[in-house]
Amino acid sequence: MISVNVSDVEARWRPLTSAERPIAETLIGDSIDILLTRWPSLEGHVNSGSVRNATVVRVVSNMVRRAMLNRDAEGVSQIQDTTGPFSQGVTYANPNNNLYLSADEVAIFDLLCPSAPRMRNGWLA
Repeated sequence: MISVNVSDVEARWRPLTSAERPIAETLIGDSIDILLTRWPSLEGHVNSGSVRNATVVRVVSNMVRRAMLNRDAEGVSQIQDTTGPFSQGVTYANPNNNLYLSADEVAIFDLLCPSAPRMRNGWLA
């Protein structure tokens, strides 16, 4: 059985506030759903031991962390500040706080679940 919880995210990132914990719980569930939609037999591979739950925990934790990084400025893709001759700019990698798999994470599950039929959707298909 796939098992990921908020403490897994915190161990890989930082302690979450009481307001952030329910958001992380929801995002964990959504992340697992994304994995199971893309690789329907993934849970069977985890149950049989051919895919370690630790791998799923790592990937789900990274997905949740990426989605929570920019919570204060959701929807903002870039910030520019200029004072006198000095300027500073920030461009957010995930301005809409989307849950997504990196190309490396897709490659991991494609390798670990070679017999798993995979739904091909999105830009990483």
